[in-house]
Amino acid sequence: MNKFFKQFKAQVSAQIEVRQRLLWYPNILTTQGFQVIHDNTLMLAMTAQVAAAAMMTNGTRIIIVDDSFLTLSEKTQLFILHHEMGHHAHQHKEKRMVRVIQGLLGMVSKNEQQADAYAVFMVGKQAAMDALGELQQIMPHNMELRTRINIIRKGF
Repeated sequence: MNKFFKQFKAQVSAQIEVRQRLLWYPNILTTQGFQVIHDNTLMLAMTAQVAAAAMMTNGTRIIIVDDSFLTLSEKTQLFILHHEMGHHAHQHKEKRMVRVIQGLLGMVSKNEQQADAYAVFMVGKQAAMDALGELQQIMPHNMELRTRINIIRKGF
C-alpha cells in the first residue's frame, strides 16, 4: 500500500476499509461510502485527461485514479479526491467526450465549477489553486485549468 493511501486513511476517516485486489483492480480503498480504485486501463477507457474520474456503478460511488495521480503531491491528491466527491455529491452525469472537448476549448462546465466549489470548501481556496497549479505544470497547454484557477481566485 503506497504512502498516499496510508495518509489518506488517517486523514479522512478512522473507519476506512482497505480491500485486497478485486478482479483487475490493483488497489481499492473504501472511505465514507466511496471506493477509490487505482486502475490505469479503466481511466483510459473513460477518456479521462489525467489523474482521476468519478463514476457510479450499481449504486456504488467510485473514484478512479491512475499512475499520474500517485505522482502528485498529497495536497493535490486530496483536492482531486474532494473534487471527484463533489461530482458525486451533486449527482453529475456528464458525457465524457463532451467534457473532454469542453476542456480542450478552455471551457469550464457548471459541473466542474460545482465540483471545484465542493473541493474548495473541503481543502480551502489556496490549496485548491495550488493543486490546479500543479496540474497546470503537468499540462501547460490545458486552458481549462487556467480558467478554473481564475474562477476560484475570483470566487464562485
